Amino acid sequence: MNKTLKEHGEAHSRAESQKTLSMTPLTFSFEVKDELKIPQEAVAPPRAKSGLEFLRVPDLGLKLSQTMEFTILGDVEEAGTEKDRWYSVPVSYGSGKKGQYRLNRTTLRAFVPTLGDETANWTGAKFTAFCNMVTNPKTGGQQLGLTVLVDSVKRK
Repeated sequence: MNKTLKEHGEAHSRAESQKTLSMTPLTFSFEVKDELKIPQEAVAPPRAKSGLEFLRVPDLGLKLSQTMEFTILGDVEEAGTEKDRWYSVPVSYGSGKKGQYRLNRTTLRAFVPTLGDETANWTGAKFTAFCNMVTNPKTGGQQLGLTVLVDSVKRK
């Protein structure tokens, strides 16, 4: 019986490396080893180099077909890997709030004809985006997203 309890306790200790299970015929106890701490940056929402949080429709409070005006505050930022590269730009919206607006191909196609391909010159430009259903490229599922109204893109 003691051998079975000992083997059982050792199996639990291997399965849960942060805990050690001690068992005897009459008692058992857990000893918690150094607690595993998940660093805050691992669970925090992603931030751009500018330090701003990426804008998400639920955080903006927009409902389907509503619009919002944005002003570009700085140069385009690049992130990701060579295989999975993406771009974003710091913007202001509403009554002085700030955030990081992700730029997809559709958005870039709306900006470049009016603003040019030199992104450093985009600062101060204004555009309007509307809330609609978009396809998430990673999951293929539908979700609320922002789409730039092409005719709304204006130089500073």
